[in-house]
Amino acid sequence: MLKPRAIVFILIALTLWFSQVTTLAQSPSVPVASARERGLELYRAKDIVAASKVLKTAVKTNPADEQAWFYLGLALTQQPKELKNASKAFETAIKLKPDFAAAHTGLSYVLLHRNKFSEALGEAQIAIKLDPGIANAHYVVAVVRLNAGAYEEALAAASEAIRLNQNLAGAYLVKSEALWGMYAGPLDTSLPTKPSPAAVTPPTPEELEKRREKRSREAAILAESVKSLERYLKLSPAAPSAALWREQLATLKVLGNVGTGEVVKHGDEVTTKARVLAKPEPRYTDAARGAQIRGTVVLRAVFSADGKVRNILIVKGLPYGLTEQALNAARSIRFTPALVNGVPVSVFVQLEYNFNLY
Repeated sequence: MLKPRAIVFILIALTLWFSQVTTLAQSPSVPVASARERGLELYRAKDIVAASKVLKTAVKTNPADEQAWFYLGLALTQQPKELKNASKAFETAIKLKPDFAAAHTGLSYVLLHRNKFSEALGEAQIAIKLDPGIANAHYVVAVVRLNAGAYEEALAAASEAIRLNQNLAGAYLVKSEALWGMYAGPLDTSLPTKPSPAAVTPPTPEELEKRREKRSREAAILAESVKSLERYLKLSPAAPSAALWREQLATLKVLGNVGTGEVVKHGDEVTTKARVLAKPEPRYTDAARGAQIRGTVVLRAVFSADGKVRNILIVKGLPYGLTEQALNAARSIRFTPALVNGVPVSVFVQLEYNFNLY
């Protein structure tokens, strides 16, 4: 999923958090300006472009109004082409009022979506130091930790964000991904392109017991991950990537055997591994190239007994369409199924696609 699953790592869509703004924003140090109030009315009505225009007028009229700069930052944040200006708006609010925790949080969101992860983490940590009760700041920390593969830290931060705000949808997604990342240790990823031996040395009783205990722990982690992802989809049923996450949810249930009744083998449970016949390479998108995105998309999938690739889970994704390109490539893999004593079986495999700029 993101890096851990999704998300993981597909950048998580910006959580709209105006409902918390009234409690996060501090009392203005300047008289209330009518332009700012009109801008807020438009913002509440979700007329973001109009709100931005009015709030720009407000800050020109009174450049010392940190509240107007803050709300301008919020409005610009929701316009992808205005992210740099959103950063400037939040930075101005912070310059005017350095202990403005909500502005630090807003800036951390923008930096996150500009792929400036270390800077985003720094701003979120400042916000938390100023006000530990800002759920969104903990959420940003969780996303950054998730992107770095620090799954336990991501889980802790996401859990704290949820404790502070049980309706913060993105935090449930990060929690699900962090749990998945903790589960998704190294698989036996060697997928031969030549026939493998028909038999392997059978495991000892001790090895079988250790294997059962490990699989039991994994099942518990996956069950909790399923629960968190279900909560995310309940809170955000119309999110832009909702269809993708519903697919991921179904795959998690298969991997964790959560109410599916389907048996999928692990690599150490087959006598003959699946053999790859063709593995097409994904296309590098123009948007990703323009944004100088590089890295590795990691997927976990089921190579089914009928020769089809299905139930693909995103262990680590990349933005700007690269994850989707990797998914398309994975679906096109041709292979001969794994065998158990000569009988075709479905098996878990891990796939990695590297994207580099040359």
